[in-house]
Amino acid sequence: MKALAGILLVIAVIIPGVNDIATVNKLKKDAEKAYLAGDYAKATQAYTMLTDSLGVLEDKLFLNLGHSLFQQGDSAQAFSQYQRLINTKEKDLKSLAYNQMGIISNKPGDRNTALSFFKEALKADPTNEEARYNYQLVKRQIAEDNEKNQDDQQQDKEKNEEKEDEKKDQQDKDQNNDQKNEEQKKQDQEKKDQESENKEQKDQEQQSEEQKKEQEKKDQEQKKKEQQDAEQQDKENKDGEKQPPQINPDKLKEMNISEEKAKMILEAMRNSEIQYIQQNKRKGVKKPESGKPDW
Repeated sequence: MKALAGILLVIAVIIPGVNDIATVNKLKKDAEKAYLAGDYAKATQAYTMLTDSLGVLEDKLFLNLGHSLFQQGDSAQAFSQYQRLINTKEKDLKSLAYNQMGIISNKPGDRNTALSFFKEALKADPTNEEARYNYQLVKRQIAEDNEKNQDDQQQDKEKNEEKEDEKKDQQDKDQNNDQKNEEQKKQDQEKKDQESENKEQKDQEQQSEEQKKEQEKKDQEQKKKEQQDAEQQDKENKDGEKQPPQINPDKLKEMNISEEKAKMILEAMRNSEIQYIQQNKRKGVKKPESGKPDW
């Protein structure tokens, strides 16, 4: 904003009816001197005393009070003083007041209000070049703000689209992770089932091996027993050969068989028994098939 320059500090003509003319004149001079020296607080105090305490209601004093407040940064109070001039018949003062109101209002979001104040300043005084400059400046600022708003809206739109894309990517990622987790669970379960099956098979093999060993043990014991029985039978047969059976004569008489014939029958029976035992020894005991019962 073009710096406020060339502010005219005017001393109003003393209106009729003021009791203490000397006091009024002194305050006007003190206010002007303080303003020019940059002591805006002192100038504000003097102008306020003139307008409020002494009742000097002059448009030029309102304008100078507004300038003093504005220089102190009290824009709200300054704006109130400038507003007191919008109905003045002095067009140059009215134009200056509107220009200052536009300067105070020119803020982001309120530039259209400022533009309307500068426009009123030019209507009141078309020769006010500062108001014209400010009017053109604010028009450009409004255009830039609109462009910036469009850019911001576009950026917001792009950001929202990016967020939507990121959200979709995250959803896809989560879905893929869920699928991977399900596949992993399935693989873990299959592995667990396989391990369980392998363990069961191993247990069966171990049990079968134990049964096989047990059967072999039984076979060995059975073979040993049969061998012992065979040996015992051989022993008995040998003992039988050494001591042939005794023949009871009384029994022979009852059966009407001679003693010689009875001996021949007993000898044939003994030979048949020996032959049967020897044949069984050559055949041996057939081993039962592994994994099948021996009955």
